[in-house]
Amino acid sequence: MAERTGPSKSTIGSIWKTFGLNPHRTDGFKLPNDPLFVEEAYDIVEFYLEPPESAVVRSVDEKSQVQALSRSQPAFPMMPGMPEKRTHNYFRHGTTSLFAP
Repeated sequence: MAERTGPSKSTIGSIWKTFGLNPHRTDGFKLPNDPLFVEEAYDIVEFYLEPPESAVVRSVDEKSQVQALSRSQPAFPMMPGMPEKRTHNYFRHGTTSLFAP
């Protein structure tokens, strides 16, 4: 952006910071291919918005393929104004799934 518009890189950085922009960060998403997705999603959302009388509605979410790691050395604990510090070394124990009610 700076090369095309003329302002310095630090000016562009200040503008991005002012508006909370992080163009180097991206998020991903995937659109479903299921033609019944909208209809099924509507049924689920409707159940939350207008549950049957005396119904208990619960939700569970799953995050799969969470890496099961353990650190090779203990971390240095947080101190006022300082974040926790830990080494980059770890042991892999495969993956697991995380369920959240």
